Order: sequence, then structure tokens, then C-alpha cells
Amino acid sequence: YYSFRGGEIMSEPTPKEIELHNKFFNGLLDLIDEVQELGTHHVIYFGIQTFTQVAVDCAPTPKDARAVIKAAIKSVKKSA
Repeated sequence: YYSFRGGEIMSEPTPKEIELHNKFFNGLLDLIDEVQELGTHHVIYFGIQTFTQVAVDCAPTPKDARAVIKAAIKSVKKSA
């Protein structure tokens, strides 16, 4: 897990963050089940596109957005 706190990417989530991450993840899985009619590739592409745009829109700078996106990609590569 990564948390963006005060402009720094942290690798140690708090217990509350872990709880919220799990709630968020399970909610996403439920939503994915609801929209399976779109097809797996469509859902994956749209999800990546949506969350990338959210990162760009919410970050203080484009550089910060890229840092969060790169950290997320790197964390997946480590666990894959």
C-alpha cells in the first residue's frame, strides 16, 4: 500500500488506512462484478484511465501526479 501524505509517498499504512483500503478494494470488486457486461479489458482500461485522471486532477503538480502513478506501478511490479 502507498499513502500520499504531505507530498511524500509512504509505504507503511496506519491500521485505519488498511481498513479503508480493504473497504475501498472490496467496493471496487463489487462494482466490477456489476459492470462485467462491458468486458474485462474495457473495465481495466477505463479504471486505469479514470484513476490516472484523478491522480492528475488531485495532485498539487503534474510532477506529484507522476510520482504517485509511478509508485503505484512499481508496487504492482514488485508483487507480480
